[in-house]
Amino acid sequence: LRFIDPLWRIKKFLNVGSEALLSESIKIIDDFTYSVIRRRKAELDEAKGDDNGAKMKHDILTRFIELGEDPESNTTEKGLRDVVLNFVIAGRDTTATTLSWALYMIMTHPHVAEKLYLELKSLEKERAIEENVALVECDTEDSVSFNQRVSQFAQLLTYDALGKLYYLHAVVTETLRLYPAVPQVSCSLYSSSTLGLTVSKIYLHI
Repeated sequence: LRFIDPLWRIKKFLNVGSEALLSESIKIIDDFTYSVIRRRKAELDEAKGDDNGAKMKHDILTRFIELGEDPESNTTEKGLRDVVLNFVIAGRDTTATTLSWALYMIMTHPHVAEKLYLELKSLEKERAIEENVALVECDTEDSVSFNQRVSQFAQLLTYDALGKLYYLHAVVTETLRLYPAVPQVSCSLYSSSTLGLTVSKIYLHI
């Protein structure tokens, strides 16, 4: 609301009104993001010190944390906080939009739905054998048994297992190609810059 409130600097200085609410909201977000970072660092330390060779999760946050351990890196705690916050904010609506379009495309292309179903069914059977798990008998007309089977399938999924779902990956990437969640990004320069050519202090569409 700062663009319609000429007194926001005074409110910020006095920490009152909307600026006080903003500060409180930022603190809640910071507490959450820093807790995610601390938890992942603890998991990494535990995995490194595990003589049994516990598997380490190599997700994006882990890679940024490992980058921060490099003496030549300038990655800070605040930098990691910004990375996590970017995941949370950017990954909400974009994920929802992409899933909506993916489901629409699957439902309007029965042959794709069939191939995707067979791939998921094959992975479920393979993982059940690996984990020595008896799959719950499922009836699509019975919501209880259906939900139990879905929950069981979710528990069988791992990072490695997801990597075997090549057709699912193709479905998602094709959905993103046809219906990108963010078709353009608006950026702005703090000041005019020269990188081979002069770019004025304006908003840019990427």
